[in-house]
Amino acid sequence: NGDATVVPGSVQLFVDSANVTTSPQTTIGSTVSGANAQYSPPNFLAPGQAHSVKVVYSDNAAHTITNQYTFNTVQMPVLPPSLAMPVSAGVSRGFNILISMAPSNTDNIWVNTSLRAEQQLAGTLVGPSGPVTNAISATTSPSPYTETNIINYSFDGNPPVLSPELYPTLPGCVLFPFGNLVTPGNIALSATTWLQLPAGIVTFGVASDSGFKLTGGYDTNLVLGIYEGSRGAQVPTESQVLVYQPGLYPVRLLQYAGGQASVELYTANNANADSNSGRVLVNGTNDIAAVPVPAYSVVRPTLRVVPNGSQIAVSWYGAGNFQLKQSNQ
Repeated sequence: NGDATVVPGSVQLFVDSANVTTSPQTTIGSTVSGANAQYSPPNFLAPGQAHSVKVVYSDNAAHTITNQYTFNTVQMPVLPPSLAMPVSAGVSRGFNILISMAPSNTDNIWVNTSLRAEQQLAGTLVGPSGPVTNAISATTSPSPYTETNIINYSFDGNPPVLSPELYPTLPGCVLFPFGNLVTPGNIALSATTWLQLPAGIVTFGVASDSGFKLTGGYDTNLVLGIYEGSRGAQVPTESQVLVYQPGLYPVRLLQYAGGQASVELYTANNANADSNSGRVLVNGTNDIAAVPVPAYSVVRPTLRVVPNGSQIAVSWYGAGNFQLKQSNQ
């Protein structure tokens, strides 16, 4: 309101050229200084896109005014609904881990990159002295391990310490799997799981001695967060991810280090968390109480049987050691 007064009933609101004035998601009302129009989209807007908003209204002096502006949604990765499994499909809590350690290997091949880590886990990393051997299994294959609790590992089982302590570690730090048999060094680790995620924006965090790569889905290139190279003992990288609908989502964490390794996987910006700046470890007890992000190592599969000429094609999607068997019936 200025010299003239807004007529609230004249307000029209357009979003991306669509008139949403009468939409159930729109509220328009008078205020002391004029009128207020608010619109809540029924679905999440896709990240990294441009949108326009236009408001047309009249005043009591018979003037018609048009205001228009544009905005961009923040660019961030998306976990699509096609990856989701029902929450009820979760069977066993935890993470499926593959780990390889070669602390005594002196070949000059221990660059801190995700490519080196993938090669080490695949058994294809080769140096001048030959193929790299996993000291845990004495083969080129990584060693499997089922983690039923949290990902919060260090090379000696103690929390990594910076001097001064710039980023306190979350409680519950333990020794890397098989660290009681082999000193964790020249390490590559992958942890796959299904995370129970709410709809909305989830902030993932990985604090690690060296780099990591967090991806959504198995065998995909959907990068949710990444850092390549070396860094301090407990330096974090946090990234926002949009989840369109609640469910269980497959996630894989790849982590590596040449020397003293450490890694923790958490979610951040959790308003209900008791402390730690809103950070809670994924699958931790505090995480479940504050923000429900449990992890599942085994998920009941979705089975598909599709006719294919005179045959049928049977496929399934889920996490676990499932096998296809047959019977006379």
